[in-house]
Amino acid sequence: MTSDTVWLLPAKALRIRFIVMLFTPNQEYSHDMAFRSYQWNLAVDWTARAPTLIHAFFYRAVYLAHYWHAQFPSHDPKLVTP
Repeated sequence: MTSDTVWLLPAKALRIRFIVMLFTPNQEYSHDMAFRSYQWNLAVDWTARAPTLIHAFFYRAVYLAHYWHAQFPSHDPKLVTP
């Protein structure tokens, strides 16, 4: 590794940890469980989701498809192999 790329591995590790830590708030806010107000859940969900660059509509669509087809591995979008 060159001196220019030595910092890349720790930076990637920190970014991955940060995104993983945002999953729990995203999960709660997308289910509208954190606040009574839908607007508050939406605002905080958007704020927590912004660093991950995953749109809430896309996340909810994949989440719904995953649980809709949870008993059918051939149709589950989270179990699709490349």
